[in-house]
Amino acid sequence: MSSAGPDWATLEGNFEKNFAALTFVEATKVHTEPKQDYVAAALEAFKTSGEAPLRMDPDSLTSFTQGIAGNTFTAVVDIVERMIYMCPLASTREGNVAYPHERATVGGKSTAPFVHEGGGANPGHEQLAILIEKSGQNRLVGFSVTKKDNGSGWVESLVSRSQNNAIFRKKPQTVHEQMADMMKPPDQKGVPSQVPSEVWAKLIVKSVVVHLPGQAN
Repeated sequence: MSSAGPDWATLEGNFEKNFAALTFVEATKVHTEPKQDYVAAALEAFKTSGEAPLRMDPDSLTSFTQGIAGNTFTAVVDIVERMIYMCPLASTREGNVAYPHERATVGGKSTAPFVHEGGGANPGHEQLAILIEKSGQNRLVGFSVTKKDNGSGWVESLVSRSQNNAIFRKKPQTVHEQMADMMKPPDQKGVPSQVPSEVWAKLIVKSVVVHLPGQAN
C-alpha cells in the first residue's frame, strides 16, 4: 500500500461505508467453507493493522491502476487460492466510463475489456472464469468494483448468477421452497444464492479497500 494512501483508521471507515451500502444474504451452507481459524485471523489482521484478508493478482492491480474514475471491473476471488482477479468492462451500460486502453492483463493473460451480457447470455464473471481457466470448478465468488474519483476501489455489487449460485445457499423463504428443501439430501439443502455469505462479503470488501485505497484526502 502506498505511503500516500489513507491510514488504517480511514481504511476501516471506508470499509464500513462500502459494506453498509451492499446487500448480502447469510448462507446456510458453503460448498467450500473457509477454515474458521483462517477467517478469524484474516478479519483480525484487518482490524489491528489494515492487512488485506485476500491477495490481489498483480496484473489485475496494474490494470486497475491504469484505469480512470468511473471504470467498472468485473471481479472474482478464488476461494482456494484466496486471490482476487479483476478485468475492466467495456462501457456498454449507462454510467459506465470507457476503459482508456484497448487491452488489459489479468493473471498473466492479455484481453480486451469484457462486454458484459447479463441474464445468462455472456456474463462478465464467466468470461473472467474462462480467462483464468477456473470455469466450472465451483471455487469463484463474483462481484464488481468501480474506480472512484480519488483512485480507490468501491465494491459496487456482490451479485453473480454465474458463480455464486454454485457455492452459496440461503434459507428457503417461500412455502414452495421450504417443501422442496425437505425432499433434498443434507448436502443439497438450501436455495442457491446470487450473493455470498456475510463473512465472504466482509473478506472481499476489506481486501478491496486495502489493495485499492486511492489517495488520501
